[in-house]
Amino acid sequence: MKTLTLGLVALSALAAGCASTPLPADRMGSAQASIRGAEVAGARNEPTAALHLRLAQENYDKATKMAKDGDTERAKLVLQRAEADAELALLLAKENQERAEAQKMLEQMRANDRATAPPPMPAQSAP
Repeated sequence: MKTLTLGLVALSALAAGCASTPLPADRMGSAQASIRGAEVAGARNEPTAALHLRLAQENYDKATKMAKDGDTERAKLVLQRAEADAELALLLAKENQERAEAQKMLEQMRANDRATAPPPMPAQSAP
């Protein structure tokens, strides 16, 4: 009887050790916030950023489903990928905005240079 009891206790401990832990709510929230941040930054308007934003949302959804199905260890990895894709989408969107702003400033500087440039010197005729 003691052997059976010890066996059941060992089996219970083993099962508890292998049981999946739920995805931490802060990690889920962090990934979702990264996705929202990329959307707000205009990631949908830049093709490469939009691709990574879509991948982030797909991986977030996949991680949520994996966690519900009990595969939380893989879900954690997929959630990390979702957050990384969202952060990349955010950076690409910001880069696109900054490039557009720099181009606009460059065009304004050139227009100012043309407006303030002295008139060309008249050509001198040869004696």
